Amino acid sequence: APAREHYVKSLEIRLALTAEAPNDAELQRDLYAAHNRSGDLEHLVGDNRAALRHYESARQIQSELLQNGGPDAVPPHDQILTLRRLGWSSQGLSRLEDARGFYTEALQLSETLSVADPANSTRRRDVALIQHSIGVLHIQLARFSDAEDSFRKALAIIEQLAAAEPNHAEMQYDLQLEHYWIGIAQRAAGNLNEAKESFQKQLQALEPLARRNPSSLKFRNELYGVYYVLAELELRNGSYQGTAGWLDKAIAELEQVEIEGQLNDPLAQAGKRFVEHARAACDIAPLALDNPDVARSQPSELVPLTLAFRAYELARRGRFADAGTTVDEVRGRIGDAVNDFERSQCLVSMARTLAVCARVTASASTAGSSDPPLREQYTQKCIAAMREAAQLNPSHLGYFYLEPEFAIVRTVPAYEAMLKELLPK
Repeated sequence: APAREHYVKSLEIRLALTAEAPNDAELQRDLYAAHNRSGDLEHLVGDNRAALRHYESARQIQSELLQNGGPDAVPPHDQILTLRRLGWSSQGLSRLEDARGFYTEALQLSETLSVADPANSTRRRDVALIQHSIGVLHIQLARFSDAEDSFRKALAIIEQLAAAEPNHAEMQYDLQLEHYWIGIAQRAAGNLNEAKESFQKQLQALEPLARRNPSSLKFRNELYGVYYVLAELELRNGSYQGTAGWLDKAIAELEQVEIEGQLNDPLAQAGKRFVEHARAACDIAPLALDNPDVARSQPSELVPLTLAFRAYELARRGRFADAGTTVDEVRGRIGDAVNDFERSQCLVSMARTLAVCARVTASASTAGSSDPPLREQYTQKCIAAMREAAQLNPSHLGYFYLEPEFAIVRTVPAYEAMLKELLPK
């Protein structure tokens, strides 16, 4: 709030000054910069509507400066950045066609500048960043193949820039980030083996970066994140051993961060507790597959997650009745989970199990061998679990949107109703 008040006062002063001298180009440039700063702040706090108003005002001033002062009145990089700002704030408001227009204009300008000055790394990085933004837009439009293509175009440029500056931390960070988003697009398209390879390439770029910059919590959080993504992929393939191996790496990283006194955020501490419980569940769940009492006999805080793992594996093996019964038991025991973070993760696992049941029974119904009401029951229970998980942790909405296992659930009206209820207006 204090920062916003400061930016508001700063903007008011500049508006008053430019009103007194509307033809003063320097004052107009100051106002242009003030609108962009205010827009960045609003975007940072999640108010894309307010951000867009500031960016639109900045672009209007930019147009006037260019018209009155010629093409050099506003540096080209600033022109591109204004278009990118308009694009991402439009994206945040789901004005996807507007966003596409801004990104297309930014890409045309940045490519023209890059061709004219191929040795300029800033120009080339602008092209890569816009291709990346277009890729994210394609993700939002569920065009996963187009998204991968855009991310690969960005990667081709970033690889060259990173190779030229191997000690430039942000370039190396951009490199691992493109591999991550390629993996996200591949996973969303259901290409899990390709996604696994991309996440491992991300890891190859990220691990040395994090080791060279141990004070960067951003890099180390990314490292923990890719360990967890790889663990999840192993779990989906039914490999508890593979899952455990990646979770061990995640725990080791979090423990080191904790030792260094950087794990101060309560959400990060809750995440560490969850990963520790998930690791324990990897040892117990295989034993509990045919004997659920093994799971029930564990300390109460471990029971919900262990049963959730068991339910998912039962669904993978086609034992839908047992999976559904186990999901009901997880729901009854979910209050035993240690915190809301873990409760939300249990609900995600429940939803994933029910989505598998819904998908397979839907496939069977095509051949006339399934009871449609049963499929609908799985679907409705899945959406109920998704809603509860998202109410505890809104970031799960993005996960549900991207995971191919939820594709069949995303086609029903109740899913759209849930989004309208939970997404920011």
